[in-house]
Amino acid sequence: MVRNEEKKENILYETIANELDYVSLPRTWQLNNIEYFSNNKILFDYQIDAIKNITKFLKHFYEDLYDYPRKNKYDEFIEAKKKLYNELLQRNNEIRHLGPDDDNKAVKELLGYYDYETRQNRKVINFYNFVNRAGFWMATGSGKTLVIIKLIELLDYLMNNGKIPKNDILFLTYREDLIEQFKKHVDEYNHYHSRKIALYDLRQYDKVKNFGILTIKDDINVFFYRSDLISNETKEKELSYMDFENNGKWYLILDEAHKGDKEDSKRQIYYSFITRFGFLFNFSATFTDPWDIITTVFNFNLDHFIEKGYGKNVYVSQKNLDEFDEFDENEKEKIVLKSLILLTAVKMARENINSTIRSEQLNVQTDLYHNPMMVIYGNSVNTDKSDLQIIFNVLEKIAIESNIKNYNEAMNDLLEELQNHPRYIFAHDELIINENFLKSINYNHILKYIYNSETNGKIEVIKIPKNDEELVLKLKTSDKPFALIKIGNIGKWVKEKLKNYEINESYDNQSYFHRLNKDDSSINILLGSRSFYEGWDSNRPNVMMFINIGMGDSRKYVLQSIGRGERIEPLKGKRKRLRFLANENTLAKTIKNKLKDCDVSLIESLFVFGTNVENIKKIMDSIKYERSKSGFNIELEKNKNIDDHNLLIPVYRENDIPEISEIPKFSGNYELLNNYVRWLGDDKIFYALYNEYLQVSDIQRFKDYLRKDNFEINDDRNAFIQTIDLINHIKIIYFLYLLHLKS
Repeated sequence: MVRNEEKKENILYETIANELDYVSLPRTWQLNNIEYFSNNKILFDYQIDAIKNITKFLKHFYEDLYDYPRKNKYDEFIEAKKKLYNELLQRNNEIRHLGPDDDNKAVKELLGYYDYETRQNRKVINFYNFVNRAGFWMATGSGKTLVIIKLIELLDYLMNNGKIPKNDILFLTYREDLIEQFKKHVDEYNHYHSRKIALYDLRQYDKVKNFGILTIKDDINVFFYRSDLISNETKEKELSYMDFENNGKWYLILDEAHKGDKEDSKRQIYYSFITRFGFLFNFSATFTDPWDIITTVFNFNLDHFIEKGYGKNVYVSQKNLDEFDEFDENEKEKIVLKSLILLTAVKMARENINSTIRSEQLNVQTDLYHNPMMVIYGNSVNTDKSDLQIIFNVLEKIAIESNIKNYNEAMNDLLEELQNHPRYIFAHDELIINENFLKSINYNHILKYIYNSETNGKIEVIKIPKNDEELVLKLKTSDKPFALIKIGNIGKWVKEKLKNYEINESYDNQSYFHRLNKDDSSINILLGSRSFYEGWDSNRPNVMMFINIGMGDSRKYVLQSIGRGERIEPLKGKRKRLRFLANENTLAKTIKNKLKDCDVSLIESLFVFGTNVENIKKIMDSIKYERSKSGFNIELEKNKNIDDHNLLIPVYRENDIPEISEIPKFSGNYELLNNYVRWLGDDKIFYALYNEYLQVSDIQRFKDYLRKDNFEINDDRNAFIQTIDLINHIKIIYFLYLLHLKS
């Protein structure tokens, strides 16, 4: 049998966390009501796992390696970091090559604070200085913000329990709208918790820290700011890291605070500097740096997200990829047509689903699934032959010409590809297509389901008052808009690209972009540039097109853009694909059995198109990179040399249980343990609870052991934490294990 493993950077921190047992942690390390966020939000299993993983890792670092609070000095903290670094070296010796050198300007500024060595005439800071950090690699749409706020709650809980030092908490993200999104989630959290999170602009740090301005004793004080405004000098908006470095005693939470440019490379060193005696928590959907990957404590990236059923399956169209060096205008038109045919098919599939549910009179209060939509990302907007202009022209041509010569060819290409290459990029599912259903889609269906019109016609452009970012398109033969253009400055585009069009003004100034998720939104196509690849959430995208995206380092951009279309919600509040819901929900199982597999497969897919060869290759490279960091790909081959040999089956014999000469005395509350065993009563109940750990014969052995001379007497009836430990079966299981120890 041959095993081929794809090379990858090891995700070491998650490996360490997975080797530790959360249940066995003392109660003072376990956050109460770990799953609860608000009355409207309960954490998903994977979000709970994220909090458990970081809890285990913090316990390993602060208690096992640092020995806090017995040790609490900076040089002792450095020793703890060295211990962790040596532990990492044993797992992956390659990390010895990591560490920033003085080519980074920030390193030159801070060399005096760190131990460094010389490598190839460069002064390099050893990587052990930066191991007090942990990453959360979480797919777009997986709810990172909820995990961030629960992490803040956890840090506060552990500080109050004396498990970690009492450091200040700082949250950094790189856009104002993401800060506003964070504030909204904090407001929701605060509404349902007695201990509130109080947010303070980092510019108020000195007043809050030194003068206690506006602070409330029982609040969790959290500072926030824009990560891209952290610098080495203070200006109008920029803040010097030295103004608030706080002797390195920060718990710093970064949300997508890495862009990869030179300035950001400097900021990464500043972030590490202000946490040199604290801890850095890094959240992103797209880790690419080895530092971030190695120190990831919880990996739920796009691959994992889809594999576990939380997102749509991703299908990337690669038709003709090997036949063309470049797509001509005719080929690009066919690609747009194929995407419109697919979007029409998805919208009709959703219509079929809800028609079936109504005819079966199932107890479903709202329509199943979302209203499907296509998202088109363009690289250029205002150039002479901009990507956005090309797509606009193709969409108009299709809207006007009822007899499109490329239609049949586009349909045949689409059918051939979907039938011959049905595999999704992630997970192990295959796309299910009904050929007759797809063939039944014609031009009139596209008009109805995409253009919101019964007849073809010219495009009418609608401008929204006091809105410089949005432009709405509709056919003159329809009263409903079908497309929305969202770019940075719509005025220039209107003036230069639409000078031959009649521009009408909307009767209201409401943002169509902000209403995309409303049930009455008629927008079926969203066109734009890089300006909206982050910071918005929707279940609606089912088709996604990249126009000339992929030039340069686009890996993060492509993956986060695809992540925008990943959310799935078959039933209200149930965010898993229907097959996964059917395993845990009776109604979902009934619904699944009533629906056609092809309809469900279409609505639960995200179809990705590119408009040139290099574009598609970049998309595929980005996805392959994501998969390679998720784990090993293993291929198994049959060993032909064993055909003539018998398969040997091992035979086992029972070993006697050895005598245990001495068991450590139980140091907990003897009376509580004794009362608990009596309360269980019948040995059958005892065995039912603990059969994983003992045999029937062990029960009496344990009861025989239950004598006072085996205990350090502690009958403190106020030992609440000990009571909880017993209820969680921690200490009792330990003794059962010792009694049942086998050689």
